[in-house]
Amino acid sequence: MKKHQILYFLTFALIFSHLPFSTFGQEAEQELTREEMAIQRAKDKVTRAETSLARAQAYLDLGDSLITTGDVMMDEAKLELKEYKSEKNLLDKNYNSDKKVLDREMKTDDREVRDNTRQEIRELDTKYREDSRAVDTKIKEANRKFDKGNSNVVKGKDKIKLGNEKYKPAQKNLMKPTNN
Repeated sequence: MKKHQILYFLTFALIFSHLPFSTFGQEAEQELTREEMAIQRAKDKVTRAETSLARAQAYLDLGDSLITTGDVMMDEAKLELKEYKSEKNLLDKNYNSDKKVLDREMKTDDREVRDNTRQEIRELDTKYREDSRAVDTKIKEANRKFDKGNSNVVKGKDKIKLGNEKYKPAQKNLMKPTNN
């Protein structure tokens, strides 16, 4: 019971000992004149307008950057698609010509030649499938790159639109004279 009373007394002593210091430690705010308050409000308004203008400019810069990046990605993807499609066409052309030669060899009467030809056709088909899948994968990647570039262009246009919507009022507020 005695310990409880001592702790109770110590907490009150600590609370009341800090009370006078906290009330005396505060400085009295200086009263500003009407003109000084008007000047301070005008400065605050200009500061808010400048930060709003900077934010809008950041949107415009980001949008421009996204559009530029998207255009570059789309151009690269178009070139890659053209290259890969020509590679695919060449692969198909070579496969068809080789297959045609092997089909002619299949029409011989020699059984051993036909068996060897069948094996060559299987190997040719396997190689063609692997090469074709590899080229198809490259084409899909190029299409994804094109879509990503297009997405960046759309996002960039949205950012520019939003930036313009924010930029005009901010600039108007910055240029507006204060009436105080």
